[in-house]
Amino acid sequence: MKIGEMKICLLIPQFGKLPSNIDLWLKSCEYNNKINFLVMSDIKKENIPDNVTWIYISFEDFKNLVKEKIPLDICFDEPYECCEFRAAYSLIFEEYLNGFEYWGYCDMDLIFGDLEYFFKKYEYQKYDKFLSQGHLTLYRNTEENNNRYKLPATPGKDYISAMTKKGTSHFDEDEINIIYKVYGFPFFESKELHMDVSREFKRIRLGGKHPDYKLQAFYWQRGKVFRAYHHHNVINTQRRIDFDEYLYIHFSRRKMAVPDFDVNNVVGFYICPDCFKEKKHLGPPTKQELKIYNPYKGKLYEKYEWFKFALERLRVKCRF
Repeated sequence: MKIGEMKICLLIPQFGKLPSNIDLWLKSCEYNNKINFLVMSDIKKENIPDNVTWIYISFEDFKNLVKEKIPLDICFDEPYECCEFRAAYSLIFEEYLNGFEYWGYCDMDLIFGDLEYFFKKYEYQKYDKFLSQGHLTLYRNTEENNNRYKLPATPGKDYISAMTKKGTSHFDEDEINIIYKVYGFPFFESKELHMDVSREFKRIRLGGKHPDYKLQAFYWQRGKVFRAYHHHNVINTQRRIDFDEYLYIHFSRRKMAVPDFDVNNVVGFYICPDCFKEKKHLGPPTKQELKIYNPYKGKLYEKYEWFKFALERLRVKCRF
């Protein structure tokens, strides 16, 4: 594996099934060609970018690798439980990390924007841990930093509990961040750099503190991810569309159709509520395109969607 200019390697074990957006995910990786991506999977994939290393390995063999590297009686039966071992990826993948200054992990149900631009803008090299979400996080590749996940912080929520008990602990998003805060290690945390799509609504709305607009659409274009929007209270319909650039957009387990266009030759695409559509021109979308690619059905309808989602969550919670 040829080390990229930024000396960052993102590690992604993926077993059982690839997401429907896999070719677009790889396209967004290709544009981040100064960063390395290492995928371990039981699914073979051809025609991958030069900065992506794809290693074919069965899930059983990967489980054995984890058990060999981690001297615990670990609980590891399902592919989704890979997340419980993310903090120890530097140990599991150690033979691939020589020469890298940072390693990290990320999800595949997302589309990357310009990682180099955001990493450098927020001075990632000042920090031992950069970002806080399982979608995308970096760690400085030193022996001391790579072993900090073992430090105690919250009683009963340590790495041993996460790796040896059945179920999901979210150690990679919760307790590991607490460790860095409690001990005062250099840690950059921000949830405003990326877009995390809300699951309550059919149309794409953003979670967290991001404002939402009646007319807004989301798109990738030549290695960058944008949200374009038109203020709903603006009377002048000729007003220029505003847009913001983001680190990445995460679909949050949203079901998306496989792209029906030539991914290899596309210069841009819209990220719609349940699919991807080719963007055939450069620059921001028009007001009409905002309506087409992320339709707004009204405030009352979205209140109904939110209530329906909340009721379903309550039903599932009561069942357990």
